[in-house]
Amino acid sequence: MAAPPLSIAGVWQALRWPTARDMVFTLKAYLAVTLCLAFGFSQDLLNPYWSVLTVYIVLMQPESGAIRSKAFYRLIGTVGGGLLILALTGLIGDQLGILLAANIAVIVISAWARGVDRTPTNYIWFSTGLTAGFIGLVDLQTPENMFTYSTARIAEISVGILVMAAVDSVIWPKHMKPGFLSDMRDWRNDARDWIAEALGNVECHPPEPKRRKQVRERLRKLTGAIANLDAKAVQLPYDSVDSPPRRRDVHLGRLMVMRLIADLASIEEWTRALRRTEGAGERIKPLLDDVTDWVCNPPDDSDTTQIDREAGDALCRRIHDAESTIAARTDHAGLVEHGMIRRLDHLVGDWRDLDYAIEAIRTREKLPDRLRAIARGARPTRSVDYLANARDVLPMLVALIISSTIYYLTAWSSGSYAMLFSFIGCAFLGAQPETLRSGVGVVTWVCIAFAAVFAYKFAVLPRVTDFPLLIAVFGAYLIPVGLLLSMSFAGLFMAVFFFAFLSLQNTYSADFGQSLLSLGGALCGLGIAIACLYVLGYDKQHFTARRIVRAMRIDIADLATVARIPERKRFVELTVDRLSQFFPAIQGFDDDDPLVGIGLIDDMRIGLNILSLRELAPDLPPAMAQELRELLDALAHAYRKRRIGDRLPDSIRDRVDHLIDSARAIESVPLRGDMLVALVGIQMGLAFDDAMTQAPADKEAEPV
Repeated sequence: MAAPPLSIAGVWQALRWPTARDMVFTLKAYLAVTLCLAFGFSQDLLNPYWSVLTVYIVLMQPESGAIRSKAFYRLIGTVGGGLLILALTGLIGDQLGILLAANIAVIVISAWARGVDRTPTNYIWFSTGLTAGFIGLVDLQTPENMFTYSTARIAEISVGILVMAAVDSVIWPKHMKPGFLSDMRDWRNDARDWIAEALGNVECHPPEPKRRKQVRERLRKLTGAIANLDAKAVQLPYDSVDSPPRRRDVHLGRLMVMRLIADLASIEEWTRALRRTEGAGERIKPLLDDVTDWVCNPPDDSDTTQIDREAGDALCRRIHDAESTIAARTDHAGLVEHGMIRRLDHLVGDWRDLDYAIEAIRTREKLPDRLRAIARGARPTRSVDYLANARDVLPMLVALIISSTIYYLTAWSSGSYAMLFSFIGCAFLGAQPETLRSGVGVVTWVCIAFAAVFAYKFAVLPRVTDFPLLIAVFGAYLIPVGLLLSMSFAGLFMAVFFFAFLSLQNTYSADFGQSLLSLGGALCGLGIAIACLYVLGYDKQHFTARRIVRAMRIDIADLATVARIPERKRFVELTVDRLSQFFPAIQGFDDDDPLVGIGLIDDMRIGLNILSLRELAPDLPPAMAQELRELLDALAHAYRKRRIGDRLPDSIRDRVDHLIDSARAIESVPLRGDMLVALVGIQMGLAFDDAMTQAPADKEAEPV
């Protein structure tokens, strides 16, 4: 089992032989440090080391787009945090206790907002809190100098940001676009394999539970692309390439991936129904084979032609013709075939649209008018859990209250550093597993950084007389640490805290007494942070999974009852986004954990069918519309009251069966077909719900 990344064992496991890219990475950082210090010394800046700290903080992600976007967000957060602290100091600078409480509020709110925003733009909030902490807490004892210190630190941090972004853009930048296109190629290949397996077995008997579980696991894996797309949609437009992709094109690609995940989930349901329905599947088997062949066998392996679009258009026409032929059937086998044809239509269309989106990202190819209109409105919809994020920042709030109380009551000279490192410890350790092991690791890297500072102050700096020699002796430490940073997050602590403890001014000497005070405050603050995280820790994975299940069920209840019919796009995006969080959360759960057996994919399909019924309701006869209304009310009530492990009431199944019989009498063929397909989809979802509630007692039941 892998150790926590920040623990001693975790860092040891991350070590490997450096590559050429690692060496370039550390040399770029070293060059940026040289330029920052040269500028700081020449311009007689107050604390030149602040710009050096910024170099390593910005450099955590080595891709060009990530560095440039992070530099931009860091600049916004730094200026914003600095101005905010200045405003607070001007208003309440003469009230130390109130000013301290206001600074803590700014830091905690920024940390909470960072958790709410799950994209790289959350670095704005992190930078705001970090700047507020460094300026508002460290300089709290001298509010009369706050303006001087704040403006100096904003300027110094800005120098580091601009220098690092410039160095990365000029010297062998690591472009993000090739990696993104490679990730999308891998995702499509995984999706192709899944489609080939799903559509190629419709005539077989139901698969064994083990094989069924593998199919679902692969579908879960496909949802993992969402987090990557969320990050790249923000960072790709900043990539240092000749023609960075348009953000709207990346958003369109994200939307198409989400639609395809919903399509694949539905196909998995309908292929299972085809296998279990006698006489179904044989008539549409040639169509299934054609779709499989078109998706899984592109004309060539190059990036320029991933699919044959003309063949896709022809295939869509064949699917529409097949649907027109089967639309009049009302027997169960015909309805299952009809539902499968609908899913194929969506799959082919969304697969083709994804290809357009990826080509637009790759070459800035002009999108068709239809997709350009979709892209303009494709801004992502994401799931946000405000309560969970508040729970995550609680240890930080408590740690800051404890450290600030000690500082306020004792006037401890290092108390400001204790508060600062209480914040930093919670910010970096809060998301790490095994708090104690990770905390021991962080303390170790901080102590190593201080040991290097001790050696430099007593053995190196006293012998330094000019700038070139200063830079040369720094290289002995910074180059190996930069190599470590390319492999492990521990390198960040060793680089940043080295300069923080060194406190290098615009001379070639440093204050060792101040370094000792900084170390004492840092260790005290880290100790408080680790203790608060450990005492106030909770099972975040179970908490997150339960919250997601509850939120999805409330959403489905709302679909059935709200006066205005919700947008299908919003529901799909919100649900797939939640699935992309839910599946990683339950990854390590035991097989008998009730959350593992939750059929969220099937709930999503029921929700989509509810939307279809809501859209059809205005055209139904009054009696049938009332019967549908009663069914939807019953579904909404059941989903709102449903607990983990509960099955839906049998009365809902009876209502669905009765409504299917009633819908067969609708005279309009299109309306009847749409109504029956949606009802059969709900019927299949309810049947799967029955199977899952019996799974603990029946080891051969199909797992979710």
